[in-house]
This record gives sequence, C-alpha cells and structure tokens, in this order.
Amino acid sequence: MAANAARSFIDSVQTTNKAVKIILMGDLNDYPTDRAPQMISSVLTPMIVSKSGEFGGSSHYKSEWNILDHIMVSGNCFKKKGFSVVKNSGVIYSAPFLLTTYKDEIVPNRTYGGGKYLGGYSDHLPVSIDLQW
Repeated sequence: MAANAARSFIDSVQTTNKAVKIILMGDLNDYPTDRAPQMISSVLTPMIVSKSGEFGGSSHYKSEWNILDHIMVSGNCFKKKGFSVVKNSGVIYSAPFLLTTYKDEIVPNRTYGGGKYLGGYSDHLPVSIDLQW
C-alpha cells in the first residue's frame, strides 16, 4: 500500500533529521477519513479541509464534493527558519472558468467525459498552500 510506504519514508526521514520539513501532496484517491490519509495525518498536518473551498471539496462525484487532493505538512514546516507554511492557508481554488454546470449541479470543468473531449481543465479543482521565506 502506498500509504504504508509513505509513512515508512516519513518516519525514517524524521528519525534521521529531526528538523526536516516535509510536504506531501497529490491526488491520493482517498477521502480524508479513509485509512491511508488517516495513517499519514497522524504525523503530518492536513492543509486541505472542507472549509478550504466554497464547495467543500476538490472533486465532484455522484452529486457530492469530496477531498481527494491533499497537501499535508510536517510540524517543522510551521517554524520560521528557512521557508515556512502559513497556518490555515490551504485553499481549493474554484475560479468560475474551472467550473461548469452538469445536470443542474456545479462541477469541475473536465477535459474529457465519457471518452469525449469537453475542453475543460480537469475533473479536480487545484489546491494550494502559502509558503513564506
């Protein structure tokens, strides 16, 4: 399981370097309440949460918005030495051009749907955090 590998890597790096700053991000294909993100969030702080965006998620599936796109950071990322992560800065970006209406619901403006080119950007909304130096 990828989460086990990620957790092992995080643990080994943190054991070797107590001051290390770790940022893990990507489409984990898991919701925040699923086992894999929970395993990682026990050592890294989730930055993308439902209140990070207008719709409560970065992807839309079966009439529900969900978070599949994660950014998690180690506690050292909040320390001001070198770069640092701005607390509570996680954002799900939902500009109008990234959205469309499908079956009376607002959804991400996909590039493809059902094998057909739709001309949109992605089936997920982008996520970000603020860093400072």
